Amino acid sequence: MEPFTLILAALLAQTSADALPPAPPPPPPRATMQANIDGDGLVTRDEALAQADAQFAAMDADHDGKLSAEERRAGMAAMRASRPGSGDGLRPPREGNRSRGDAGAMAGGDMTQAAFRDRAGQRFDRLDTDRDGKVDRAGMAAARAAMRGGGRPRPAGDE
Repeated sequence: MEPFTLILAALLAQTSADALPPAPPPPPPRATMQANIDGDGLVTRDEALAQADAQFAAMDADHDGKLSAEERRAGMAAMRASRPGSGDGLRPPREGNRSRGDAGAMAGGDMTQAAFRDRAGQRFDRLDTDRDGKVDRAGMAAARAAMRGGGRPRPAGDE
């Protein structure tokens, strides 16, 4: 190959690399980390429950103190729509009822605020693997990795 052709190819390769768009900004904090009210980088159980109370209030469209199946679907759709990647076909919507059938938690398909709060507490307890009452970003990442791998986060010392 001629030297001119090599130089031209190298120049074109560099030009097209320079034309690439900048890397996207980092994603916003996950929902649980958004509960970090005091900004210390840790989510306490109280902060997680306060976030659950706020979510319940936002989802309870008719303000009757319970969430109907339709209110839960609408609330979950709104949360999914606010996540990065929503609407781009990368994350298909979930189908069907994912309720865990807690006895007494949902009467007639409705979920009470107490049941909603209880689930938030259970979710926090699963993430708080060292049982210190706090969850940080590293703990969230470890829990996410364990759940994606088909397992549950294990409490500290339960190896």
